[in-house]
Amino acid sequence: TVTQNPIVMALTPWSQIWYRDFWGQYQLSDPMSHKSFRPITSITLRLNYLHAVWAFEKNLTNVDPYSFHCVNAVFHGVNSALVVPTTRLAFGRVAHRDRIALFTAFLFATHPVHSEAVQNVTGRAEECMAFFFLSGFIAFAAAVTQDAERHASRARRLLPSLTQWTAMVLTMVCMLLSLLSKEIGATLPCLCAFWDFFIPSQLSLKH
Repeated sequence: TVTQNPIVMALTPWSQIWYRDFWGQYQLSDPMSHKSFRPITSITLRLNYLHAVWAFEKNLTNVDPYSFHCVNAVFHGVNSALVVPTTRLAFGRVAHRDRIALFTAFLFATHPVHSEAVQNVTGRAEECMAFFFLSGFIAFAAAVTQDAERHASRARRLLPSLTQWTAMVLTMVCMLLSLLSKEIGATLPCLCAFWDFFIPSQLSLKH
């Protein structure tokens, strides 16, 4: 991901991030390409590499991986913190949702299943994707929840409020950034629609 990747090692122009696959060896149109398109992740790794070269005064081919692991750990810490509002919003008005949210965040932060994403430099894709994915859901769910609790006028009922439009735009931007971090980020709109169907709207598949 790093030492064999010309994009991360700053051996190619910045523009090549948008034309090569995640591993940096081939153009996306090349039959040998892996076809993984994750430019946001590649940008963070390249910035990480350039900072490591500058900060630790290493040569271009011998970079200490310490800073890469530190950034992954910071990403994981931020994502764990985002799990708290994500869980509070996801569960709606259930009792003890604050305790549930804190427990969920603790479980997310400490569960061994995330060790690979944090310890391996390649796991940056999962960390970036999760950051934008959770942020997008929080923006969507917060706007929907606030709108449901507000006694809107007739005009507001007929036309979405500015807050709703802003939240939708922010959610779509986060979805795009999440998708460009790792492909699974494309599922964010599906999650938002699924949550909106069952929690705020309180609909059922039986009806």
